[in-house]
Amino acid sequence: MQAGTGSTHSRLLPPCARLSWATLALAVAAGVEQAHAHPMPSSPPREPTPISAEPTAAADHPLSAAAPYLASVRRWAREYQLPESLLLAMIHTESRFNPQARSGANALGLMQLIPEYAGADAWAFLTGEKRVPSDSELLDPDTNIRLGAAYLRMLREHYWRDIDDPALLQALMLASYNWGVGNLLRRLKSPFDLATLEKVIERSAPRETVGYLRVVRQRARHYEVLLLADAERATTQLT
Repeated sequence: MQAGTGSTHSRLLPPCARLSWATLALAVAAGVEQAHAHPMPSSPPREPTPISAEPTAAADHPLSAAAPYLASVRRWAREYQLPESLLLAMIHTESRFNPQARSGANALGLMQLIPEYAGADAWAFLTGEKRVPSDSELLDPDTNIRLGAAYLRMLREHYWRDIDDPALLQALMLASYNWGVGNLLRRLKSPFDLATLEKVIERSAPRETVGYLRVVRQRARHYEVLLLADAERATTQLT
């Protein structure tokens, strides 16, 4: 945690044991219905996320905009086995790297977590404690990124652990994050592929969700290139 929130960190229990992608790839025959055995995360009433038409310009939040949060992104991406580029793309889209962002629906911080919905679900996943995180906790960048990453891990572990296609898994997590996992579970029939998921989203989801998936996936590819270039530059400087 960053300065001023040390007490928050001390209350969080150690994260759950890490699982490999292979461990998460269970038999497809188990199907999506298996997810109903797990508690359904809340589906908050989200207002449309502001999404620009094109996310690709390097001048539109280059890696320097993410610099204050890279250490946290790398730490929690590694902890919860998520791509750093995906977290950066989500933060860019959700808050445009503003740690004090607050939406009309009271979604807070870098990853725009609503305290009583995704915030509480992520807290329970990490600690087993039913507790709504405070505004000050969610406005702390490190705490917000940790809870946002933990929420993604919870979605993957509880609902999509039988998915071994990385592109399909990413789309499912993003759609669940933006639209609500219950909306997907009611409409998807196992087995399904990425094309089927995209048809369901195109036909049934709000237009904001359709745009959200497109933009976040494009930005994730953009940040993957930036991160790779940054790593190569650092390596060159050491030699």
